[in-house]
Amino acid sequence: VRGIDVASAGARGDDKFCGICECAGKVYAAPFNAEKLLEYDPTCGSVRGIDVASAGARGDYKFSGICECAGKVYAAPYNAELAPRKSSWSTTPPAAVSAAS
Repeated sequence: VRGIDVASAGARGDDKFCGICECAGKVYAAPFNAEKLLEYDPTCGSVRGIDVASAGARGDYKFSGICECAGKVYAAPYNAELAPRKSSWSTTPPAAVSAAS
């Protein structure tokens, strides 16, 4: 078992993530109280945070659950305040990360 420094991706405090999945060889964790979606590459050990505020996801208890389908990652809103016309955000890879509606 190996620990991952999620603070380097901007995640601090309690209840940071709720849900984890794999897509294109990387691991993604849905932000619950964290400000960013966590992306971890186990091949090289890199960790980064993907901003979800651009999709309008702000506040606490944003997402609860995440899955991969056809090369995209989807996070299920729990209490996310999503902008009605901008409910997805992009990252490479995968081609897109979307908030499920």
